Amino acid sequence: MLGRLQQGDRTAAEQFYRVYSPLLAATARKYGRWGVGSDDAEDIAMGVCLRVIKRRPQHDPARGPARGWFRRYLSRAVRNGAVDVWRRRTREGSPIDGDIPDRTAPPDMRLIEIEEAEFRRVALYAATESVRSRVEARTWEVFERRAKGEEPSAVAHDLELSAAKVYEDYRRVLRMIAAEVREVDG
Repeated sequence: MLGRLQQGDRTAAEQFYRVYSPLLAATARKYGRWGVGSDDAEDIAMGVCLRVIKRRPQHDPARGPARGWFRRYLSRAVRNGAVDVWRRRTREGSPIDGDIPDRTAPPDMRLIEIEEAEFRRVALYAATESVRSRVEARTWEVFERRAKGEEPSAVAHDLELSAAKVYEDYRRVLRMIAAEVREVDG
């Protein structure tokens, strides 16, 4: 999905927003100590999604290892949105608990660790949906049934395919999903 997003694919942009906005909003809500409320979190998520869609970020080797770069990018963008909310609240005179946020400080590693499992779940979901949209319905049915543990011979019989074709389709979809997850994870 990320590769297609970087190429300006509108479907990938819509999918990115649908899949990632809830994760980004949930992450933003964790900055409640800086005055981030539920509406602010939704606004931050929307803003981050729009920036990603518009700017199409790519890995910069000077900024660290390739693995996980996109997750770091998103974490930083959400954090910066939370800082903006804090600044707006303090200008308005709203009382806020918590330390003054520092944009230059590294992201809170505890938040990143907490988000790791959720990010992987979202990445897998996004990859699965992306691959599902690009393969034939019958190929997807083969994959789903094999993933649920059905015997290849039963799937082959029901779909009038050879057992070799069932194995081939299943492995192809698995490789496609794995490639998408690697792409999203940087």
